Amino acid sequence: MGGKVTFQLTGSGWIEGTKRTGQFEGAIAKLSQLCQAAKNRVKGRQEDECCHIEELASDSKLPRSFLENVVESYLLEIQFPGKKMEIRWWDSGSLRQFVKIPKSFGMDRL
Repeated sequence: MGGKVTFQLTGSGWIEGTKRTGQFEGAIAKLSQLCQAAKNRVKGRQEDECCHIEELASDSKLPRSFLENVVESYLLEIQFPGKKMEIRWWDSGSLRQFVKIPKSFGMDRL
């Protein structure tokens, strides 16, 4: 009793929460920083990029928690349906430390 209660939202729950609290537009505005950091990581590569989420947070100057929510919610794919904007968890277990950025990140879908 009196202990701290914690919970975790689903990706779609996070999106809905940002909309209901008036924070959605702010989240969308931050996506350009994330996209630029992801593009820089795959620029000139022949293979997909795997990096620690903390590295991507540092590159994009965005909080890790924000990046985790973007990955979980597929927000990039929702906002940019005509582009290849997938950033996925590399390690699908509960650790979720590494993300996979495809070498085709940001390119138009055919």
